[in-house]
Amino acid sequence: MTTKLPNFPQACLANDNSKSSVYLIGVEAAKLGLIEAYYVNTANMTTLEPTYLGNHTSTNLCAIMIVQFGSYTSHASSIESNGTFRNSHYLQGLGFNSRRLFGLVGSMGSTNMFTAFTNQTNSVTHSRWTGLRLDFDDYTKSLAR
Repeated sequence: MTTKLPNFPQACLANDNSKSSVYLIGVEAAKLGLIEAYYVNTANMTTLEPTYLGNHTSTNLCAIMIVQFGSYTSHASSIESNGTFRNSHYLQGLGFNSRRLFGLVGSMGSTNMFTAFTNQTNSVTHSRWTGLRLDFDDYTKSLAR
């Protein structure tokens, strides 16, 4: 069965270790709020046949960390190399305004540190820039400042 290549307005592509396939991740305009992941073999570019891996509501195993930006909500999840989603997390009330204003600044183990421009003003610093710690193995250790 052939799966249609999805049309994501703002897709994320990440190559796998073989460099002959890519992970295609995004949100279709008709399915706002639903992050989906596909695996696409690019060895033959004339017959691209994506394999549907799942969406952020799937429960399984982490090769790729993804963050979906929203105006007043954001989602984060890990996707295992076998395509399973793990530790999906909903950041209620916290919106990241632009992927260009969101950057990885450090990593240690399963914890990743980011600097981001948000929809909220920090009451202490009076700035919309924030530090964000996401632990993709244990979201209880995640923190936004």
